[in-house]
Parts: sequence; structure tokens; C-alpha cells
Amino acid sequence: MPKRSAEDIGRGLAVINGKLEILQRRNADFARIVEEMERLRDSTRAEKAALEAAARELEESKYPINWLPPELLAEMFLFYCADDDDAAEVVPYYRPPVTISHVCRKWRELSLATSALWSRISCRSARWNPEPFRVFVQRSRPSLIEYEYSMPPQGTGEETLLDLEEAHRMSTILPDMLQNMHRCRSLVIEVQTPLRIRDVLDMFNSATLDFSHLQVLDLGISEPNPSMDGPHSLLANNRLNDVDESIKAASAMSTKFSALRHLRLHQIPLFNFPSGFFSSLRTLELSFPAPASGQRNRTRNEYTLRMSTLCPFLSLTPLLEELILSDTIPLFDVRPLHTDPSRPATSNAVIRLRRPTPTVELPHLNRLEWSYPDAYYIQHFLSYILTPALEKLDLCLDDPSLKPTVSGHAAHTSGDGYHDPSGHHPSEAMQYPLLHTLSIQCVDADVLGTSLRRLSFPALESLELANVHVQAREALSADKGDPDAVVSFPDLHIALPRLESIFRDPRLPHLTALTLSHFDINPEHGRAMLAYMPALQSLSLDHCRGTAEILEALTESSVTTAKAHGQGSVLIKKGARLCPRLTALAFWGCPDLRPPELINAVQRRNTRRGDEEIRVVASGPEKVVADLTGRRIRPLRKTRPLLEAASTPNGGAPSATPSEAAYGTAPITSVRIEGCPLIEDIHRRLLEGMGVTDVCLT
Repeated sequence: MPKRSAEDIGRGLAVINGKLEILQRRNADFARIVEEMERLRDSTRAEKAALEAAARELEESKYPINWLPPELLAEMFLFYCADDDDAAEVVPYYRPPVTISHVCRKWRELSLATSALWSRISCRSARWNPEPFRVFVQRSRPSLIEYEYSMPPQGTGEETLLDLEEAHRMSTILPDMLQNMHRCRSLVIEVQTPLRIRDVLDMFNSATLDFSHLQVLDLGISEPNPSMDGPHSLLANNRLNDVDESIKAASAMSTKFSALRHLRLHQIPLFNFPSGFFSSLRTLELSFPAPASGQRNRTRNEYTLRMSTLCPFLSLTPLLEELILSDTIPLFDVRPLHTDPSRPATSNAVIRLRRPTPTVELPHLNRLEWSYPDAYYIQHFLSYILTPALEKLDLCLDDPSLKPTVSGHAAHTSGDGYHDPSGHHPSEAMQYPLLHTLSIQCVDADVLGTSLRRLSFPALESLELANVHVQAREALSADKGDPDAVVSFPDLHIALPRLESIFRDPRLPHLTALTLSHFDINPEHGRAMLAYMPALQSLSLDHCRGTAEILEALTESSVTTAKAHGQGSVLIKKGARLCPRLTALAFWGCPDLRPPELINAVQRRNTRRGDEEIRVVASGPEKVVADLTGRRIRPLRKTRPLLEAASTPNGGAPSATPSEAAYGTAPITSVRIEGCPLIEDIHRRLLEGMGVTDVCLT
């Protein structure tokens, strides 16, 4: 190859460098074009995503649920989670928040941002997994937590959990629970045996834990009639001497439980908590079921609720507003201090003389609910507590056939003695001047008088009487579709008794609402009952028979007269004889409710308004009443002061008495009917045409 000269080499390099520059410019152009294309592609992708989001938003706007603002939607989520009760479902954690978070992206973002949605931490399954527990705790910050721990319900196949397995599970749950106790608002724990609840009770006596936010506490033992025997027995502190010491002790720990408002104890001995624990309680529920019929009696190792313990316990709750005794009958081993000790007692009234105990005053208690007491126990129990502010009384009376005998009920006390309430009654009726609502459920109507005859309710406004006899309810529902079958009624002791046999004073001048459920109403008793309720505004009958006679009684009229202006003029007023203030009627499942009686009653009362006229008579108002009513009325002799009081300075008529002032008949404005086969839609239109503004027919 010939040797090239320097000039040739220079020219070759110049040509190559020129080509390289051209290629570099091309690469730069290509890079710029690629960058612009990528930018255009990204812009296209972004525009596409925006359009897709707008399309989704428009598509979602078709559904009203998406019109709601996030704040309102979050409140709906909270309401759903609070209302959803999956107690019958055995799950390792509370599912509703998880269900909501898996609906869509928007709901997931909103649910994760709503900490209160994850505040309920529940475990009702043997398949314990700590991971959901910790996730819920993390997502619930900074909201307060609601802990719930209980055994699987009966029938789920997991109720045979051994005590050792439960102990292992409690040892896993409690440490995590204690770490977040300062955020705990509600704590619900139900264990199988007393040994496990001992671990829970110990934490309330800890000086390091913070319970300043604890508002609701529910503790229970699921085992029926559990034995408290063991190295750490729950009965160790359940003596009266310990109670006295607890009352006298300084309440240094009371500030730790200042937020506690609701307490429920199921088979938990009362005095296993620190001093000051109950000082701020508003609601207290105690549940100590007695052994079932045919089962063995209690032993010394089983807990028995006694009045000697309950009275001092209630004295520690000065702010209590609501007391609930659920399937609980305390043992009356003491007598109230105000009881007359000289009163003679029969041999089966007092087995052994017990020392007196001071009555407990609960000045703020406004509601008392008691399920399954015997009728004899009610009045006797109330003699131990003073409740001047009691407004509501709810009783569900036990079946008299299941009433425990003195010997049988006392047997489970192991010889500690027993006071039979049926052998003691206060000499005077117990007055409840503020009580305005009374609800009683009974199996035998005859026990109503036994439970209420020694109680007085002068300001009663609402009364509900319900028969809960299972056979009676089945009989009332059997003939629902056969109106002719109501003439025969099986003897199931569900006839409504006379009001005189229920109350000490049958007159209920302030009663405005009456509800009767599953009763056979005798015409005479029903008419007499309504006569004692002149201020009645609402009458509700639930699966009752005898509605035709009740409606017929409501059509009865009465006539009154008064002197009008002018000599010989008499003002004549016609109105309803019974319940002139009645405005609302309700019938549920009444098989003998017939259209003619209903239409006639409403028509008579709604067209009776303003039935008054002035007549000029020569023989006085007595003759007018005799002509209108068809019977002779002989006037009573009046004393001189009454005659002087009858005249007024201006010569007008005397002022009306309270009964006369309220005599005008009020129209029926509300009729609600459900499950009555003889009432049809055409009758609803007839009622509306008579001026009934609120008609509900289902």
C-alpha cells in the first residue's frame, strides 16, 4: 500500500469528521424527536387517564350514593359498623370495616382515613390471629378503642374450648390489650371459668394502667353456676367487713375511673374492684341467674347475690341513674332497718332472724328494670332502697309455677338463713310521685295485683301490660284468619283483670298512653278500665281480643248542662263518655277487629265536636238531662256556701270544674293497623275521609 501524504490524511479526516458531525446532528434530531414523542405519549396517556377518570366520575354520578360528600359517607360507614351485630357469626376479627374497604378504591381510601371505623376490636373465635388485632389498633389511631372478647356462641362447634387453650389465648391477648388500655373506651370480656376472669380483674387494681377513658365495662362468666373455689377465689373479698373497709378507704384511685358510666357484671362477685371504682356509674346491670328447675342447688363455692352485699354495693354508686337486674333474685338475708321488728312472723316467713341493714338512698335513680322476679319480691326489694327520682319501672314477672319454695330457695345458702319476702309487707303503700312510665310483662295476670297493690303511682302517664304466656300467644295467633273463631277462647289465664285488682288506687287521672298485649278483654272490665283514664290520648292493643266491645264503649256519649246567659237558658254539651281526649288508636294482630265497629267509633268521635246548644226551659237543666238521656235525675240538696259560690259578680255561669273544662271530645287523628285480616284498603280511605290525618295500614 503506497504511503499517503499528510495532505491526503488531513483531507480524509476532514471528510470523516464532517460525516460524524452530520450523524451527531441526526442523533440529536432523533433524540429530540424521541423526547418529543415520549412527551407527546405521556401527554396522551395523562389526557387519557383524565378522560377515563372523568368518565368514571360521570358514570358514578348516576348512583345517588356517590352524590354524598366524604364527611357524610364516613358517618354512614360508622353507622353501619355500629349497627351491624354479627354476634351469631364466629369470626376472628370484626369484619364490617374490612368489607367496606374492599368495595372500591374511593371507599377504601375513605375507610382508611376514618380511624373511628377501626376502633372496634373483636375476637369471638378460637382461631385467634394477632395480626388483625395489631392492624386494627394501628388504623384506629388516635380514636378510642372498643375491645370485645368472648367465647364462641353455643351451637357453633367451638364451644368445647378447653380451659388450657383459653388460658393460652388470654395470655396472648392481654399484653397487647394492656399496651393500649389508655385508649380503651369500652371493654367487653366473657370467659368460661372464674380463673380466667381473675387475670382481668387484677389489671383494674394496677397502679400503672390508665383507665381515664374507660366508659363501658362488661365482664361475665359463661359457665352456668361457676365454682369460685381455687387459690385466687373471687369470694375472698366478698364479705361485709371488707365492704366496710372499702367504703372507708381513701378514693385515691377514683380519678382513674372517673369516665366509667356503664357497668355490667354477669356472675362476677361484686367486690373485686378498687375503691372508688363505682363512684361515677350511671348504669348498672347485674345478672346472677338462679339454678334452673331440676338442677342442683348452689354450694358454698358458688356465688349467691345477697341483700347484705347488694345494699352496701349500691351505696357506692351515688350517681346511679339506671339499675337493671337481669334474671336475678337476691337472697334476702337481712331486713331493712325501718321494718317493724315487733311485727309477728309465721314460721315459714322467717327461717332465722337476720340483723337489720340501713336502706340505700339512690337520689338520681330514674329507671329500674327487673326481669323474672316473683311478684312477692318486688315490693320487698323496693323497701331496701329509696328512689325519690324514679320515673320508669319495667318488670318482667316470673312464672308463678316456677316460684321457689322457702326451703328450696334457701337450700343453696348452705344454712346461712333466708328471709321470705311473702311474709313481710310495709304497713303503708310506697309512694313514687315522679314515676310516669310503667311496663309490666307477666305470665299470669293474677300476679299483677300481688306486685303492685302496695305501690302508688299518682303521676302515671304511660302504662304497658303484656302477657308473655307462650301458649296464650299461640292461641291468639291460631285464629288470625278466622274471625268467627274468636267466640271460643281457651282457658290460659290471660283474661285482663279489673283495674281495681291491679292498683291500690285504680284512678289514673294523668294517664295518656295505654298498651295492652295478648289479653282477652272482658267488655265490662274494659269499659270500667277506660272510665278511670279521663286523660287517655293513645290506646294500643297488641294481639288482644275484645276490641269490638272496647270500640263500642268509646262511642258512648254523655250530656252535661250549665246555666247560660238569659233567664231559663241552659247550655247543653254532648261528648264522649269515656276518654274524651283520645286521639290515637293502634291495633296489631287483633283477629276480631271488624270494620263496622272501627268506622262507627271514629265517626262518632270525629263528628261530635261542637255538639252544644242553648235551650230555654222552664223546669231547669235537670229536666233537659232527663229528656236527653231518658232517665229521671233528682237534684241533690245544696248547702248555702255552695249556692253562694254558684253565682258570679257579672251574673254569668259559674266557672267550669277541671273535668268540665276538659270535657270537649277530641277527634281521632291517628289510626295504625297491622296484621288485622278484616281491615282492607277501602277502610283506610273511609278513615281518611272522616278526618283521620295519620292512617297506617299494613
